[in-house]
Amino acid sequence: MSVYSRPLPIPSPESEPFWQGLREDRLLLQHCRACQTINWFPRAFCRNCGVDDFDWRPASGRGVLETYSIVYRAMNEAWESEVPYILAWVHLEEGPRMVTRLVRKGDLQPKIDAPVEIRFVHVGGGFKLPYFEEI
Repeated sequence: MSVYSRPLPIPSPESEPFWQGLREDRLLLQHCRACQTINWFPRAFCRNCGVDDFDWRPASGRGVLETYSIVYRAMNEAWESEVPYILAWVHLEEGPRMVTRLVRKGDLQPKIDAPVEIRFVHVGGGFKLPYFEEI
C-alpha cells in the first residue's frame, strides 16, 4: 500500500463538520437556520443574511457535470503521478456548485450535463475527499 504524499486538508472550525461527514461517507452542507441558504463553501457567517447560526444537512451526493478540464501538467511534483486527471465543476442537486475531481472508468472524455454521483476517496491522515463519477 502506498503512502499518500500530497498535502492534506486543514479543517477550520467552520469546515470541521464537512470533513467529519466525509469521514462517515456523508456529504454534509451548511444551512443557515435564519434564511435557509446553503452556504458552500463552509463559512463563519451566512453569505446571504450574515447570521452565524447554522446546521449541517445531508446532501444527496448527486449532481450534473457543468464543465471540466483535463490536467496534463501537475501543479507541483506531488501530483505528477496523477496526471492526466479531470478537474470538474459539479452542480449539486441541492444548488451549490463544487470544484472536484471526476473519476472515470475508461477514456478521459466526460460528457457535459452528465449525471454524476459522489465517491468518497480515502487519502490518508483520516481524510476522505469528495470525488464524483458519471452514472
